[in-house]
Amino acid sequence: MTYSMFSQNNIDALQNHIQEIQKAVASDEQLIPTISYWSLQKSLSNLQGLTQLYFPLRGVSEGDIPQFMPLFIFVEATIYQIDEEYENHINTPQFISKHISVLQNVLSQLNLFDNEIAKELEEGLIYYRLEQKFCLGARPTQDDIDKASLFKCYDIGILQRILLKIINQPYDEEFLSMCQLFCQICKICTDIEDYKKDVERNVINTYRMFVRLYGKEAPQQLLNYMTGLNIKLQHQIKVYQKKQPDLAQKFIDMQNTYVEYEMRFSKRDFIDGLVIPEISEPILEKNTLP
Repeated sequence: MTYSMFSQNNIDALQNHIQEIQKAVASDEQLIPTISYWSLQKSLSNLQGLTQLYFPLRGVSEGDIPQFMPLFIFVEATIYQIDEEYENHINTPQFISKHISVLQNVLSQLNLFDNEIAKELEEGLIYYRLEQKFCLGARPTQDDIDKASLFKCYDIGILQRILLKIINQPYDEEFLSMCQLFCQICKICTDIEDYKKDVERNVINTYRMFVRLYGKEAPQQLLNYMTGLNIKLQHQIKVYQKKQPDLAQKFIDMQNTYVEYEMRFSKRDFIDGLVIPEISEPILEKNTLP
């Protein structure tokens, strides 16, 4: 096992967590199936991003990853299962996935659930409520767009907090905010690429929300919005560099790795420090401003 970047305290914390799991007797909640093949398949991209981009920020080497994966696969695939269930019940506003309480109970039994993770989960539920409202035809407000595009990243927030608890590191809210903002920008880029497909499927999409609110002005409004998010992120990085220069540099390196990958393997333009897919012409659906 390789712990090349871990401190001894982190190694001990991880090993203690694994030993506690091995000694534990499985509870009824831990035996409830929450994952489908579809949710496992869908969770892969986020898990790859987590291990390739976020894990190195915390000194987790490739040799450490197998120790974490059962838990992270369970959490991320369960969240995707919940996500798919809400999409399949988009016409049932009162729907609540039974897997939410299972996820919460399992994390509680592993001593990994706390108020901050509860808040991340609540943001996810707000996202699902906004999704149902939007997909039933409501015209969003700008506040709806702000919350939906940010809270769509709630799974990454949960996974990062679980990682910090396992390796016995305190929450660095400033750094986690930077990660969430970076994730928000990445998710919006994906939404731009998936726009036409998401319109056909009637699922929530940030660009689709902009189109319904701003009509033909949506492409420019979205570009302005993303530029604003990027300016905010770069400011947060500069502030953080003065407090934690080493970790800030790791974050910058992670950003650069992501940018290089996207420029190499996808059709994206480099605009004001952002790597943005081409924004297609808006599809003016019902309830869209002209």
